Amino acid sequence: MFYLNMSNRNHGVRSIIQKVCYYNLAWKNDFFTNCLVQK
Repeated sequence: MFYLNMSNRNHGVRSIIQKVCYYNLAWKNDFFTNCLVQK
């Protein structure tokens, strides 16, 4: 994804992608944690 670093205009896009990845990972962690707790 080197093209995201080509201009400052894309900095916002990179930040959004990082946030989406972070929240997706957090959701997966909660999901697996809940499954393990239920078992």
